[in-house]
Amino acid sequence: MFPRCFANATAVVAAALLAGCGSWGNKTSQIPSVANAQSAFAGVSSSIQALKFRVPDRIIVIVMENHSFDDIVGATNRSGYRLLTPFLTQAALNNSLATLAFGVSHPSLPNYLSEIAGDSFGIHDDNGSCYARPEPRGCHSFNKKNLVDSLEAAGISWASYNESMPRDGFLGQVWPPKGDGLYRQKHNPFAYFKDIATDPKRLAHIKTFVDLKKTLNNKLLPRFSFIVPNECHDMHGSVPFCPGPNFALIQAGDAAVQKIVNEIIGSGSFTARSLMFILWDEGGNSNLGCCDSPPFLGGGHIPLILIAGVPSAKVSAQPYNHYSVLSTIETLWNLPKLGYTADTVNVKPMLDLLPSK
Repeated sequence: MFPRCFANATAVVAAALLAGCGSWGNKTSQIPSVANAQSAFAGVSSSIQALKFRVPDRIIVIVMENHSFDDIVGATNRSGYRLLTPFLTQAALNNSLATLAFGVSHPSLPNYLSEIAGDSFGIHDDNGSCYARPEPRGCHSFNKKNLVDSLEAAGISWASYNESMPRDGFLGQVWPPKGDGLYRQKHNPFAYFKDIATDPKRLAHIKTFVDLKKTLNNKLLPRFSFIVPNECHDMHGSVPFCPGPNFALIQAGDAAVQKIVNEIIGSGSFTARSLMFILWDEGGNSNLGCCDSPPFLGGGHIPLILIAGVPSAKVSAQPYNHYSVLSTIETLWNLPKLGYTADTVNVKPMLDLLPSK
């Protein structure tokens, strides 16, 4: 029987935030300049070696949707006798778990932007990219540095895999075009950045799940993979024919994640030096947050599980959010700090969840 100690974790969140995230105030003014951020992290590689962390050969990020920690980890049906998420709960128990992880804000888009740019850019909507055609009303575009810039400068291969997207480099807002669509552009942050969306070579790295399957079959998974299931499999479920009610949607998402994880591990691409993050964009309707989230507009308490290629079962009560995940990637691969990840006082890399050598 699974422990039920996760069931009411939210009760400790407010106190932990006050202790762990620093004062609110004007967070933007606290971000070091790029030059200061780079000098502050000049010794990061030697620090990693000293702490005996493995430098990953691959990092995989799987992003799910719109459920809080208590909805997922140890969640049961109404009777209390059947787990809704047997795979994810077991993954949380057997691997590393952040018990105080949060979305950056609401709704979805600012969280996805934060995952690859270290900033939500003040966005509080799910409007489309200005590079979509026809151009959507109220669209967003960013001529900003992002993780792709850092990865390519370091010679690190990358790809984004999007379930139900019709073709590589697709810039449409939804697919299929009728109805609400299984693929949603708001879950594809790469499509919002000018130096990705206007570059055919980079656009080709925004791929479908058909490509993911071929890549895994050929053991050619890039060093960084960003994987987003469709609306029926990411637990969002806004499409009318997705499983419902909410219990069924959660169960379908658990099965979908299990399939993805098993296929990745079974492909041979996931080695003893690989890391896989499974996290949610935002946690229900809560505004709890930390670590440079907008004051009183945080993204809620989310599950965040880290699976390593070597056995490692750790639990961290350090407050983390999407900036922390990006900071971890940057730290492990010695990449420049982007946006709020340069605020090393409030945004920490998740080193306490990593396996040592």
